[in-house]
Amino acid sequence: MNKLCNQGILLNSGVIEEYGDVNHVTNLYLMSNQQFNASVNLDNYLSRKGNGLYRFKNAVILNKKGEICQSFSIGDDIYISFKIEQFQKMKRPKMAVKLRTADGIPLCNMVDNDSGFQLNDLKKIENITVTLKDIRLYPGSYYISLWIGSSDSVDIFDYVEDCLVFNIVDGGKLTARRLPKEAGLLFLTPEWRKMIG
Repeated sequence: MNKLCNQGILLNSGVIEEYGDVNHVTNLYLMSNQQFNASVNLDNYLSRKGNGLYRFKNAVILNKKGEICQSFSIGDDIYISFKIEQFQKMKRPKMAVKLRTADGIPLCNMVDNDSGFQLNDLKKIENITVTLKDIRLYPGSYYISLWIGSSDSVDIFDYVEDCLVFNIVDGGKLTARRLPKEAGLLFLTPEWRKMIG
């Protein structure tokens, strides 16, 4: 729909709640219908795959103050914290945090090894935090999936898809201008300079 129209209307029981830019209205609609939030108990989570040798118990999104938070601005740090329970000891399991847009575009698959982190000598229950520093995503809703499996990525121990969601809103410490989604996904601030000669 976003590519077919410039303007959108958000209705609630036949009453217009919002009228304006289609991307803004679409994001409001998606946020109003989310069954996801910034904190989730994963014990009975239905959208999961894996053999269950490890299981995610819960997950939460935190701000820099350690508070559960769902809305962030460009330039903020985002903390994704989760608890894993081990049911059978495995040598060096691998973990990943996947990130996608609200309309299904995969953004990244952040693997623990790539950051120099490895799960060695895991206790029965472990708490892990992944920090996304200086987030540079354009305003919108973003979904988080959690994965743990064998070190060769062949066996999936647990994969909980779209278990958390956070929103990037306009404003923040890096920019005050409005950032339309059709302009891109990443807000980058490269070095600009005028060449002499």
